[in-house]
Formats: sequence, structure tokens, C-alpha cells
Amino acid sequence: MKQKKGFLLPAADLVSMVFALLIFGTPFYFMLLNSLKNRREAGLMDLKIPEVFLFLNYGQVIEANNYMILRGFLNSVLITTGSILLLLVVCSLGGYILQRAGGKLMNGISFFLLKDERVPRGSLLPHG
Repeated sequence: MKQKKGFLLPAADLVSMVFALLIFGTPFYFMLLNSLKNRREAGLMDLKIPEVFLFLNYGQVIEANNYMILRGFLNSVLITTGSILLLLVVCSLGGYILQRAGGKLMNGISFFLLKDERVPRGSLLPHG
């Protein structure tokens, strides 16, 4: 029997996606909403929309401690970019050697690297 292809998700998938969005999205909504409130409204810890949106709160956070948050963000970007570039170069060189070199040793290394992709992660976890 042939299945119809369409753009609509089945009802169970749609319900589960909405449920997941509510579970994982609510904390972010709460955080964003409270960041735009004044001190008194934020202390109430409710989900009401603020009377006045205070975007100046973000400016105060950025200016605090001589723009330390921007320096931290820049450090994170530099470390992440450097790590990814180094990983890319090292893995490319290793992959080239594994592909071009022959012999039992390289075949054994290739086997152990590729066996991890064949074994499902859940089967390695202890049950109980």
C-alpha cells in the first residue's frame, strides 16, 4: 500500500511538537519578558506584559564592569572558532592518512573509528 505524501504532519506529531515547544520555550519567554520589566514588575515573577518595555536594561548590562560581557562574548567566539579550525585541520590530515595508507594497523584503526557509528548509543547504556 502506498502512503500519500503531503506537507501536513500527523496529529500526534503536531501535538508533540506543540507540547515540546511549550515545555522548552516557556523559560526563554519568561526570561525575555522579565528582562524588559522594571525592578518592581520583575519581582512579581508573573507572565504579564510589562507596562513599559525597558530596553535600557540591556544597555546597563553591557556597560557594567567596563563592557566585560562583550569581552567575554569575543573570547568565546575566538576560542570556538580556533578550536573548530584546529579540529578541522587535524581530522582532515588524519582522514587523509587513514584513507591513503594501507596495512593491518590502519585497517584496525579505521575499524575502531567506524564501529562507533554502527553501534547505536542506547545499546551501550546499562539498563536498570
